[in-house]
Amino acid sequence: MRVKPMIHLMIGVISLFLLTSCTYREENKVEFHEPEVESEPLILEEAPAKIQCGNIRLLCTSEDDLVLNEIVSRFNKSHEEQIEMLYPENEGAIDSEAYYNMVLSGEYDILVDTPYPVLRTLAEAGYLMPMDDLIGDEVEKEEYLQSVLNAGRVEETLYFFTPFFDVRAMRIEASVPREAVSDIGGLLDYIRSNPEVTEDLEGLEANLTEIFHCGSGLDQWMDYKNLVCDFTNPEFEQLLELDEIIRKQSREGGNTALELFSDPVYDATVALTWSEEWSYYPFPMEAGQGYTIDAGTFFAVSSKAQNSGTVEAFLTFLLSDEIQEMETNPVFNLYAVYMNLPVRRSALQTILKRRGTRSRGGMEEEALNEWIDQCITICEQADHFSFYGLLDLYVPYYHALTLPLAERSAFLEKEANAQLALWREKVYGTR
Repeated sequence: MRVKPMIHLMIGVISLFLLTSCTYREENKVEFHEPEVESEPLILEEAPAKIQCGNIRLLCTSEDDLVLNEIVSRFNKSHEEQIEMLYPENEGAIDSEAYYNMVLSGEYDILVDTPYPVLRTLAEAGYLMPMDDLIGDEVEKEEYLQSVLNAGRVEETLYFFTPFFDVRAMRIEASVPREAVSDIGGLLDYIRSNPEVTEDLEGLEANLTEIFHCGSGLDQWMDYKNLVCDFTNPEFEQLLELDEIIRKQSREGGNTALELFSDPVYDATVALTWSEEWSYYPFPMEAGQGYTIDAGTFFAVSSKAQNSGTVEAFLTFLLSDEIQEMETNPVFNLYAVYMNLPVRRSALQTILKRRGTRSRGGMEEEALNEWIDQCITICEQADHFSFYGLLDLYVPYYHALTLPLAERSAFLEKEANAQLALWREKVYGTR
């Protein structure tokens, strides 16, 4: 009769042991021994976001971009995944609240044609996805202009790029010694000694874009992470002094001895003013600075992009022979009016020869080859984007002209930082 209680006691002890074991397992999953699976790291490595495919959305500024429409049409015809193009309510108004609200929402996959300073700000603030894992290997191929593609890097990480571009340089008579225009101080001395070169210039009133944007301009004095700028430095002071001299010396037009923000391709093929007596130099805003990329169309990827496989396919498509050489096809000569230069070297060579041959009924072969070589050298050495689209300093500039020269930089810095404070609230206030 005493056996049954003993059995009950043993069952109770065993139950308690099992319950305790289960509880321990539940609370200590990480430490409990699990069978190792050698393929687990491999499975994780083979399943990154980039393999996800599906339809993607492009946020654009206008429906009227013929080149972009053609590119998207070709992609949609050749790929199962499709691209939807989104536009702001105020189409074409790149400064509209509607546009920037869409940009800051991140509710798109690829951002198209946003100005460089805004993209740089978005990259610093975490709105953009790094591109190195998407097209890094493609970008590094020697068949492309490396400096142009890599200009979209922020601290060595690629955040945006342009597959088509224009280039800008300071154009001056070839007789001018290179050392005379190697820095702002040298340029100032040269203009003081040769006032005739500024006869057709009207200071920043007509050349604010040219002077401020050409040598990376305001960009070198910007802190994009904190959105503040510093104009109280010797080089900016020299820039304002250059403007003062130009405005005082400029009275009558007609002289083209100096052009601060010149496009050598436009000079030869549209304006028809290119001459072998001209030389093109980087605007001497910084030591060692290259020529300026005046980008036609930027492409960046939202940090919220989901179908990165399709995003990668589209970005690679932009760099393909088909798209880079689109203008070389006679059927698409219409697009030559709108297209910038391609970053693929072979296509660049072909298009420069085509455009040069068409100008003036065709350049002489020797002059054509010299011009092509000059253009390619400039393109290869272009390494920074023009500064456009973040600050509007036209009105503050006119106010600054009423002040003594020594006070203008501090005044413009104050006005610029007031605008940047609004941007800081706009960009970081949505996070």
